[in-house]
Formats: sequence, structure tokens, C-alpha cells
Amino acid sequence: MTEAFEACEPYVLAVSNEDGWRRTVELKLGQSRAGFNVVRSVSEAVAKIESGEFTGVITDHLMGDWRLVAGAAQDSQLPVVVFSGDSVCLKAAEDEGLPTHKRWPLPRGVFGKMVKLMTPKPLQPDPPGQGVLF
Repeated sequence: MTEAFEACEPYVLAVSNEDGWRRTVELKLGQSRAGFNVVRSVSEAVAKIESGEFTGVITDHLMGDWRLVAGAAQDSQLPVVVFSGDSVCLKAAEDEGLPTHKRWPLPRGVFGKMVKLMTPKPLQPDPPGQGVLF
């Protein structure tokens, strides 16, 4: 039996088609010390999600295409948070059971909470007698 644990660092994909919001996300995620990648398009986001290298996704409303990004994240069993200034988008995402947040005002610590949500849990070694028997 090994006592090693898999690395548990968050690696967040953020998606926004707005330059100003992407800069804000880069700044906030940089302050959280999470690994991250910020992309501009839905197609780029879906390809990156399907690569399997991320632990969570933050998306804005993307002119209504947030569902494509959220769906790809959910298909990959990744947590996803929808940020938007559009109350209709936020309500629709909430109705689908997704965590949401208004883009402004941005409360202190909100990105830290999202990164915590997207941090994988460490793999625990099997207790003695509980492992797979060959």
C-alpha cells in the first residue's frame, strides 16, 4: 500500500468574450494562486474542457451560449459557476441547479470560494483490508 496522495491543485478554466471581464478574472484567479487558463470562445472552451486537464469552469453568459460551456463541464463532471450581469441568464442557470454570481458588485473572497469548490479532494489510501483483492 502506498501512502502517496495525488496532487490536489485546482486548475480553473475561465470563459468570457469580454476583454475587461477576462482581465478581472485573470487578476482574481492570480490572487487565489490557482492554476488557470482564460479563453474567449465557446469552441475553445469546450475543446479545453474535453482535454480533461481542468478541475472546474467559470463562465460568463457568452451572449447566451453559456449552456454549451456548462453542458460540456457537466458532461466531464466538473463544477461550473456562471457569472453574469444578466438576471435572466442567472435565473436560467439557477433553475438548472448551477451556482451563479452577479458580476458586479464583486464581493471580496468570491473567487477564493470558487477555487475551493474546484479543488479536488486528495485520494486517500484504502484502509487496511479494504483494497481490491486479486
